[in-house]
Amino acid sequence: DIEDNAVTSSKIIADAVTASKMDDDAVGIAELSATGTASATTFLRGDNSWQVISDNTTQWQAITTAATLAAVAGNGYPINTTSNVCTVTLPATASVGDTIEFVDYAGTWDTNRVILDPQSLNLNGASDNLDLTYDRQGVRIVYVDATQGWVGVTGINETPPAIASFA
Repeated sequence: DIEDNAVTSSKIIADAVTASKMDDDAVGIAELSATGTASATTFLRGDNSWQVISDNTTQWQAITTAATLAAVAGNGYPINTTSNVCTVTLPATASVGDTIEFVDYAGTWDTNRVILDPQSLNLNGASDNLDLTYDRQGVRIVYVDATQGWVGVTGINETPPAIASFA
């Protein structure tokens, strides 16, 4: 009998342990390396197929006070309209599931609104601009399809509120 931990990697001849010599449920480094598909955004499923995972974390940007902003899917924008209205141009192309978030940084959207311009895509099922005009409003929009385009999926301080408080 061989004692536990008695066989070290230096005692194994190169390429001596192959996938055919491993148990069906065993996954070794050679198996992972041979596929060339392992990364921080993939994992190996129990059926030995690779599953890609996506990072849906919003990438928050620096506070903007600009009069115009070109929004990028996956980003979040704290917008300060203390001095001026801000026109946000949404991406001209989008994929289902793309998201963008906006938040009223200074509580001034009722005085100086944010205008969302959908460009060639729809916004809430129409090609019209949409104004964000409530103090401390926060909105997350997602692109759903060509018919509805960008649609608000969460919001706070809207009338009526998209997120209700629970007692």
